[in-house]
Amino acid sequence: MVRQQVDRSTPVEDVLGILQVESNVRVRYSPRCFRGVLEAHVLSPDDSIADLFEAIRGTNGPVFPPETDR
Repeated sequence: MVRQQVDRSTPVEDVLGILQVESNVRVRYSPRCFRGVLEAHVLSPDDSIADLFEAIRGTNGPVFPPETDR
């Protein structure tokens, strides 16, 4: 199933994300990771979940830890 979603040009971080989602392994992220994602999208903990979805809509999804080039 995974082979159909990736090829040699798929970035490593995307491959790892796909493998994690397709596996039975649960991953725990610290609240600090989520805070970094909020800050990367100029959001605060007081913003709504809808605001978060709107902010990440045009991306390939949140990155943990967040990218710092924003």
